[in-house]
Amino acid sequence: DGRSFDDMRRPGMLKVFKYLAPGVAHRLQLVVCNGLGIWIRKKPTSSSSSNTPTTLNIDSNDIDSDKEDYIDDLQTNPSSSTPDDSSNSIELLDESFDASNIVLNNNLDPNIIANENFVVEEPDNPPIDIMNNWSIDVIEELNSLAGEVIQEDIGVLLNKCRSMVKLLSKSSILMNYVVTLKKQFSICRSLQLDCKNGWSSTYHLVEFMLLYKRIINKINSEKHDTGLNKKQTNKISLIELDQLDWKMLEMLDIILKLFVNAANIISGCQYPTIGVAYFSIVQIRDFLDDTKPVVGISVNDVPLFMRLKYLLLKQIEKYFIENDEQSLVKHLVSKILKSWDW
Repeated sequence: DGRSFDDMRRPGMLKVFKYLAPGVAHRLQLVVCNGLGIWIRKKPTSSSSSNTPTTLNIDSNDIDSDKEDYIDDLQTNPSSSTPDDSSNSIELLDESFDASNIVLNNNLDPNIIANENFVVEEPDNPPIDIMNNWSIDVIEELNSLAGEVIQEDIGVLLNKCRSMVKLLSKSSILMNYVVTLKKQFSICRSLQLDCKNGWSSTYHLVEFMLLYKRIINKINSEKHDTGLNKKQTNKISLIELDQLDWKMLEMLDIILKLFVNAANIISGCQYPTIGVAYFSIVQIRDFLDDTKPVVGISVNDVPLFMRLKYLLLKQIEKYFIENDEQSLVKHLVSKILKSWDW
């Protein structure tokens, strides 16, 4: 905030620095991921009876599974076909990237052809020196006693979205189809896959899914007329988003924008201070605790939206309010600001 180095060496400030680890940004990561269940994978259900058709016994975790390839059949994707710029219709995030630094580029070489390895996967045993610890403490399985059904629903929904992005990246037929529709609907931005070590990448996934809503719905309605094989059309049917799914994405988009704004303030790009970071957290807490109507949320959707806010509020209290170290930080910050006549 422009103060001298000597100010930073005051006993009160040294105590603040001591208790700031892990940082505010990482705690926001845990609040969003664990509060909404962004990476929750629903536990597979055991077969209830022997007379249940196997075609209906589908594990929801297979929605986003990479065990099978969904590339085009050879006869529907001849090598002699003329390549176009469809390989850039989907932009993926390397998990080692900081999502806030991603720049969408729509000017790649038009002769590049996408293949089945287009999706970059995290290695099973990454070298220690390149491991990103932001995914540590991110919950992937809910406690059966304290778990929220809505968190499982969000996890399944986002897995559908991720699977759609991956499917589009593996099929040149779909990619060409998307490129044509992008021009028709005047869409210039590209889809992107999210990563576990950056919740903001999930926000962009939600944002772009809403942007591509008309395209995705058109793919679902015309999937049998685009030259796809049976495995691909079955996959599209499995991950098709219904009206409730789209409503949930709209709510997630609204509620996550507040966290995006807070992250921009404390990210370092706008000269943040400890006081500003604390102010941002307080603003988030006040918004989540507020019961007033929110613009963009219909009356019928208010109960569900309030439930989402409540889940996030519990995580805010866990990581920023109830935590003894964070309470000490708030006390020290308020005392320091008061001594500086702020």
